[in-house]
Amino acid sequence: MTSNRVPNVLSPAVRQRQLEKKLRRILTMLLEGKGHGNQKKACRAAGFSTPTYRRYKEIYTHGGEEALRKSLLPPSCRASGPPHDGANPRFQKGAAGFA
Repeated sequence: MTSNRVPNVLSPAVRQRQLEKKLRRILTMLLEGKGHGNQKKACRAAGFSTPTYRRYKEIYTHGGEEALRKSLLPPSCRASGPPHDGANPRFQKGAAGFA
């Protein structure tokens, strides 16, 4: 049985616009919830749940807009450290004893 779904292949420009749009919605929700004091109303207007609001608020208060932007990226795009050669040093130590 074949699937009629279209593969999710978007150009980088389209993905960037979607990310910016979502980021604007989140920032608007955070500012409205902070300004009016009614978080539930701000969540409903933006289309997010209250736990999601709290998670985004925590990320935003600790790291600002840049941390929020990084949290929205897929895990494959969140390179946090220098690239590695694929060899895990923990396993290299163990393999050295067998040589």
